[in-house]
Amino acid sequence: MRGRKNLIPHRRVDPHRRILFQDMMEYNLRMDRQRLAAFKKLAEQAEELDMGY
Repeated sequence: MRGRKNLIPHRRVDPHRRILFQDMMEYNLRMDRQRLAAFKKLAEQAEELDMGY
């Protein structure tokens, strides 16, 4: 993803990036939490607008 730098700690090996498994799992957990918060916010907005969700 261009424009999103250093979201996951990594090291460069030639043209490749190497990341630790634990760092990847922490990133996934962070993204899941952000996604869940966004879904909750959308559900609250839908309830406020009486959209039937």
